[in-house]
Formats: sequence, structure tokens, C-alpha cells
Amino acid sequence: ASDLEAQAWVETAAVRRVWPDTLVVDLTEAQAFARWQGEKGKQGFVTLDGFALEANELEEPALLFVGQADSAAEFMQWQQAMTAQLATHSVTANWQLSQLTRSDYGQWRAYLSLPKSAERSDQQVLELRMGSAWDEMRWQRFVHAWQAGLAKRAADIAYIDLRYHGGMAVGWQHKQQTRELLSTRQRAIFNFFDMSLWGQASLGA
Repeated sequence: ASDLEAQAWVETAAVRRVWPDTLVVDLTEAQAFARWQGEKGKQGFVTLDGFALEANELEEPALLFVGQADSAAEFMQWQQAMTAQLATHSVTANWQLSQLTRSDYGQWRAYLSLPKSAERSDQQVLELRMGSAWDEMRWQRFVHAWQAGLAKRAADIAYIDLRYHGGMAVGWQHKQQTRELLSTRQRAIFNFFDMSLWGQASLGA
């Protein structure tokens, strides 16, 4: 049974003898925790144990991991950290983690689904560029900036890059139009965060 359970697609295995000379093997297949899109067109799902298994295209579950199969266990760690942090803060408690992507350079991106609001009639997806390792300080910096004013411009944000040691970069959907709409004080905040092109080449994709 232990050898069978060592297989990634087996959740549990039990072997029992039925008199006089029969062995019965009971197997429970691993359940999909997240959908998976891998290299060279591979697809399937990620199990709760952090294995990426090839399978036919799945409609469920909603969470998607995009990356190489050997990064599936790391994906589970990122998912747990992100989910815990989203639940911790009231400003992010209603957000849903919809996708985690790991590039060939080891850089992680998280895609968060934001709920509808008075300012947005449709659901918005926020892209966060996280870097190669989880950093609690950078996440707290992002939450503070969101509460301080970024939330009001959510519909104008293309992505937020958290990979910088001393700040963050905001990529805007319509940069010039957004700048014209801001007040003097908001423009100062805009300029502080608007570092979209700075340092990108050295940080990877």
C-alpha cells in the first residue's frame, strides 16, 4: 500500500486479502486543488500534496497555476501565504486569488479578483508582480499603499510591481489620461509610485 501511495495520482491505498486467495486493492485518486498549465502545452491539475498531474482540460477548480510541474509544491506554499494574508486585512478580505504564475526566471505573479463596487460595474483583476520569494514587508507596504489611496484608482491600474526594496511600481492602464484626472495632491502620490519602467531589465520577467 505504501508503494501505491507514493504515486502522485494516488491519494490513499489499502490492500486486503479475501479468502481464500484473492487480494483486493482499494484506491482513492488524488483530487484537483487547482488547474495547471505547464510547459509545452501540458495541462492538468495540482493535488493537495503539491504534485502537478497531466489530465484533460478542467473547468474546475477556479484557481489556476501556470508554471513548470516541478514548481507545483512551491505554488502550494505561495497559495497558502497569499490566502492567509488576504484574509488578514479587511481591505482584502473579499478578494479572491484567481491565478499564480511562475516564469522561467523564477518570478511569481499573483492575479487577484476584486469584487464589484460602486466605482466598478464589472469584476476587476489586479496583477501583482511578487518576485522570487515571499516577502512579508513588501506585502505590508502594498496593503498600506492600497489603503492610502491606490484603491481609489483601482480601475486605472494595469499592474503593481512589489519587487523593489524601497517602494513599488505601478503600471497604469491609461497613463496620461489618469494623470490629467488627478488633483495636485493625488498627482504627487501618482508620481511617487509611478516607476513602471525603472529597474525592470535586471529583475526578470
